Parts: sequence; structure tokens; C-alpha cells
Amino acid sequence: MASYYMEFRFGMGPQEDRVGFESHLDDVADAFADIPDVDGDVGADLDAGRVDVCVTVNADSRADAIAKALAAARTAIHTAGGHTPGWDGMLGKLLDNDDFALTSAPSDWAGRAVSC
Repeated sequence: MASYYMEFRFGMGPQEDRVGFESHLDDVADAFADIPDVDGDVGADLDAGRVDVCVTVNADSRADAIAKALAAARTAIHTAGGHTPGWDGMLGKLLDNDDFALTSAPSDWAGRAVSC
């Protein structure tokens, strides 16, 4: 089993309740601390409406790491009181969206990351 570092970057657009959105992202970041075997964080550029979710997980393969990281992100969002309607079909849509990027690498590369 290897350790993988994942970054999910996606556009949310400008938020009307900027303070509330920032508070929610703080809650999501805090929720990662309660997920076993996951190290996660959230960053954002509120002016650009961009959110970065950074997660380190242990997995047998890159595909398993992506699945674990996405599950951890969804759990953190739910724990923070957020909702994820349409999540199950979301990854395919995001991968086709210019406002989304996925970076994955062995976790010893995490120091090269610039987002979280």
C-alpha cells in the first residue's frame, strides 16, 4: 500500500454569502480531522470562486486513492452540514469541465503542491 496526495480544484463561481461560504469551508477542513487515515484540507480563492481540496490517503492504486479521497471529501462536506446532490455522477461531469482539475501523486510529492 502506498500513500497518495490528491488535489481537486474546481470552480464554484462567486458566492453571494461569502462569509458563510468561507465559514463552511473552514468547517469542511475541520471535519477532515475526524476521518480516520485521511489527511485533508481545503483552500479557496473566494474572488475567483475556486475551491481546492487536498487529501492524502493510503491506497493500493491511484484509482483506489482517488475513490478514497473523493469519499473523504464527501464525508467532510456532509459532516460540515453541506449537501452533495448529484455527487455520484459528478466526477464524470467535472472531468469534462474546464473549471476542474485533479492532481494525484505519491504523497512524498505533496511538498510540491501549491494549493492547500
